[in-house]
Amino acid sequence: MYIHVDDQSSLDRERLTGLGAIVIPLAESYRTRWGSYALVRATLKLLACATREKYDRYVLISGGDLPLHCKSVLKERLAAREIVMSCWHELSASKISASRQLRNDVFKRHYLDFSLLNPRTDPFGHWWLDKCWRQVVKGMNTLVAGIPIPARLETHGTYYRGPQFWALSHDVVQFLFGEIGRNPEKYHQRFRLMYAPDEVIFQTLLMHSSYREQIKWVQRKNDTCHGIQFINYHRSGAYLCRDDIPELSASSALFARKVDPKKNPDVISHFFDKIDSSGLPKV
Repeated sequence: MYIHVDDQSSLDRERLTGLGAIVIPLAESYRTRWGSYALVRATLKLLACATREKYDRYVLISGGDLPLHCKSVLKERLAAREIVMSCWHELSASKISASRQLRNDVFKRHYLDFSLLNPRTDPFGHWWLDKCWRQVVKGMNTLVAGIPIPARLETHGTYYRGPQFWALSHDVVQFLFGEIGRNPEKYHQRFRLMYAPDEVIFQTLLMHSSYREQIKWVQRKNDTCHGIQFINYHRSGAYLCRDDIPELSASSALFARKVDPKKNPDVISHFFDKIDSSGLPKV
């Protein structure tokens, strides 16, 4: 297991290493603000470290994911496909095939790596001042989005968006490195200007390749199986609860997202008990 920890996190890296994980060193870690290009960099860093061992499959998950099966079942399911990935939207600059907001996410400027435009916490600790500050930040982001993106930065005529988390074979990961490696600076310049580029760059590269037929189209709000994950976007913050257990149990998804030990311990204990009762090793 390879883990990237936000460079500002207080999470104990030594404890993770003691549990058998390979943790990206602090000096090589990124400040992974939500929706920022740093998430792409962190993902590529993890893949670069993991591919040295030439594993059969690379599965990207986060700390908010829960395995729904034991190791042997996960391995069997993953071995059957080179790619387990989903797409939500096709976005083109020349064709109106999505909502204005979705198009703005890709074709308008965003600088979400900067704390001023993407603050992670309210700075004042007073509801009225923090509310006013959020409006100021929103206004600054609106102004920035009005600056045109130069056509020379476009990497593709059409971009594809989907869930960040997926499972890929070694050959597919090598293909991604090859594509980005041809012009890494151009990919950096273009995708860092997007909103949530981690949901766009990998889907876009693979949808413009011979692997495209292996990617499943899903509806973001209506479907619950998104690539490797079960996600219920109708839940507050997408956090799962006990009422989701029957559908989770019947789902073809490999992991559940999102779970939190404080918010939904029932969901976590149910599936850990299920894995134990199978007589097979825990994940």
